Amino acid sequence: MDQAVYENLSHALSSNQSLRLTAEARLKELEKLPAAINLKNYVEKHWSPLTDKFIGPEPDFEIKAVVRELAFNGLSDPSSKIRVASAYVISKIASNDWPDHWPDLLDLLISQLKSGSPDQIHGSMRVLNEFFKHDITEQQFSQVTPLLLPELSKILQSEGIHSYRTRGRAIAIFKQCIEILVMLKEEHPEAIEPFLKPMLPEWLKIFSNILKMRTINDDERENEECGLKLEVVKAAKPLFKDNDGKGSFLKQITWIAVSYMQMTEEQVETWSSDANQFVADDDDETFNYSVRIAAIDLLQVLLDKFSEQALQALADTAQHLIEESDKARATCDKCWWKMQEACLKAIGYVSEEFKSAIQESKVNFDLTGLFEHVVFNYVTAIDIPFLQGRAIVFASQFATFLSEELAARYIAATVDAIQRIESIPAKVSSLKALQNFCRYLDTKYVAPYQSNIIEGVATLLNVTSEDSLILVLETLEFAIKINYDVTARYEHVIGPLVIDVWMKNPTDHLIVSVITDLFESLASNAAAYAAFQSRALPTLVNIIINATESAAVASAIDLITSLVKGGPSPLPTSYVEHIFPSLIHLMLVHEDRSILQNGEICLKYFIQKDCEHISQWMDSSGKTGLDYVIQYIAKSLQPSQSESACFLGDLVVKLINKAGNRIVPVLPDLLKAAATRLEGAKTATFIQSLVMIFAHLMLSQLSTVVEFLSTLDINGRNGLELLLNIWLENHESFQGYYSIKVSSIALSKLFLSGDPRIQGIQVKGDLIVTNSSRIMTRSRTLTNPDQYIYISANCDEWEDVEEPSPFAPAEDYVVLSEYIDKKGIEIDLDDDPDVKDDPVYLTNLREYLTDFFRHCVIQNENNFVHLCSDLKEEEQQKLRLLVNDK
Repeated sequence: MDQAVYENLSHALSSNQSLRLTAEARLKELEKLPAAINLKNYVEKHWSPLTDKFIGPEPDFEIKAVVRELAFNGLSDPSSKIRVASAYVISKIASNDWPDHWPDLLDLLISQLKSGSPDQIHGSMRVLNEFFKHDITEQQFSQVTPLLLPELSKILQSEGIHSYRTRGRAIAIFKQCIEILVMLKEEHPEAIEPFLKPMLPEWLKIFSNILKMRTINDDERENEECGLKLEVVKAAKPLFKDNDGKGSFLKQITWIAVSYMQMTEEQVETWSSDANQFVADDDDETFNYSVRIAAIDLLQVLLDKFSEQALQALADTAQHLIEESDKARATCDKCWWKMQEACLKAIGYVSEEFKSAIQESKVNFDLTGLFEHVVFNYVTAIDIPFLQGRAIVFASQFATFLSEELAARYIAATVDAIQRIESIPAKVSSLKALQNFCRYLDTKYVAPYQSNIIEGVATLLNVTSEDSLILVLETLEFAIKINYDVTARYEHVIGPLVIDVWMKNPTDHLIVSVITDLFESLASNAAAYAAFQSRALPTLVNIIINATESAAVASAIDLITSLVKGGPSPLPTSYVEHIFPSLIHLMLVHEDRSILQNGEICLKYFIQKDCEHISQWMDSSGKTGLDYVIQYIAKSLQPSQSESACFLGDLVVKLINKAGNRIVPVLPDLLKAAATRLEGAKTATFIQSLVMIFAHLMLSQLSTVVEFLSTLDINGRNGLELLLNIWLENHESFQGYYSIKVSSIALSKLFLSGDPRIQGIQVKGDLIVTNSSRIMTRSRTLTNPDQYIYISANCDEWEDVEEPSPFAPAEDYVVLSEYIDKKGIEIDLDDDPDVKDDPVYLTNLREYLTDFFRHCVIQNENNFVHLCSDLKEEEQQKLRLLVNDK
């Protein structure tokens, strides 16, 4: 067939008119064979020796010209198959011939776009889409884009004329235009700026058209288009950031964003009947693509860049659009409410920023009037459930702004919606609003309604699932924390429901996570504890004993942990007599990672709450509970075991602290096993777990631990040397604020001890060769794993250096600021009371390390100044500032 194409192409150039006409007719027939495969194969195999499939011969210039013309004519063919094949052929040819041998190709394609013919536009868009992906250069971009953008805008406005794929390609090309423009602006800002400003109106028009593209029934098509829209919004961020936020551009973009947050009819229909979909789609952090979400993302971009300017633009836009929707309502427009719902959605999305800006008089907007004359009118509008629900959520987002009277009225309306209103949008929105009211307001506002809330929420637990079930459970968690005595009176209702939900979803990670929080809340309620734990334990223990599914067993252990943590000390007798034996037996025979990790945490709290009882408990063979715990630890420290015991160190530390003299006989063997296991450990979390055993001990028994490790032989290596090498090599990767504090302070105490056995140990580090040919090891600092602290030998000659912080520059110092907040208290407070009472826990690590280095320099502790004498000037400056408290 390739030969036939070649022969007819040759005859088409003949001077013999009859031969030429016959050849042209034949070429048209060949072109219209199935999938126009002939020209495609011909171009792939014969066009250029630079292509992968080339077999020759290469046609001459005149034949190539004919093929180009034939292929281009195919873009206008009524058959979409022929247009697609022709576009493929042109793309293949263009990759070789454009621009040198086919310079007018882009002009021809844009001319096709201007024709208005859907067929010609479809064919040309397929070619342009490939063009912008692979062939066009940055220099050519600036020439093509001004001609192309108006045509893209027309295509995007022509919904119903062009196919969704044609419009989708227009969006994709527009996205590529933005990306190229942003790249050019970064590389050549002065050259591209004059080109950018005149085009902003066209950018704006296209953005408007992109956001106008509504939901399509076909889910696949909708996802493709919405995904492209969102990508366009993201790609355009640098364009907004280069605008000054003044003039009409910002207001126009804000108007577009808010306008296209309106619900589509398809969304109204779906959300009215599917609570799970409504919950998932209405979440501010949803991953589901839609025009509404793309518009919210666009609004966030504007707020990130323009702050108060964007908030004022939003305020003006919302006021104008609400007024316009009121006019539409007066004309009996059935969709008038959609714009008001979108305005409340937009303002509520930035409620914190909006409220602060108004209170600081940075934004002019009558928010009080909005609540009194607009929002409250809709919280009881049961005939407009989506607007009713949005009004309720909106009020909760501004809960702290409301007067006491308004707050009480809105909460009453919210509770009423949960109990009595049947519409999904209103009920779901009321649940979300109630969480906000509980989160932001004093409990005195919601306390009068706690019984109503619990009753209303409880009735929903049996009729919801998936996303909506999680929302109901989260709302219940807020409700039971309002007043513990009221909650205790409803334990007989709440307890069975919570347990039943868990039994139905024991392996659903999200649901189990919320159930665990509920268990902890109920377990910490002294008035409800006895009834709840007696109700829950039989079910949980049964799961552990049968051990049919690992995920369910691990979850059951987690829930038991909640009951142990919340329980009294000592625990009720049944815990140690019945639950502990089942748990420790399971851990001794099971190898599942999640079971062992959750079990280690549970055992830790057992030891914390009732170590005395565990020590006294004895099985029929005479082994005590403490013997079994030590047996599990010994098993986990065996070299043959996996490194899944990430919380083993916490368990050992707790055991040492609580067991006291009972563990003294086995402690040396236990520590030797931990040090030996450390030698071959690979996993960072497991290494940290083992190191922390020694770090904790060193805080209270430094000399004893050092003495013990120094005499320990581990496969020919000194135990102290082994520990310090592994410790210092991994310290920078330790996780957890408390653990990092323990590790840092323990290391500092090791250095301050001055023990010659410590000073004589060499650890991994960077070698520094000084002018005097001495070689020194420098140790890593806590502020950055790749940054080292240096110090000048002559302290008397240090000078003040103008630099904001001894830990500067900022990019070198990101860890310490994350360890502690401004008050020096840890951000992620551990709920272990032993930790909270530990002085190390309350230590301000920044102040401690500053004092440590200052002391070492001034007192020249253990020859500290000499150890750091030949180091970089920039590091010397850091330490000078540190010592001089600058």
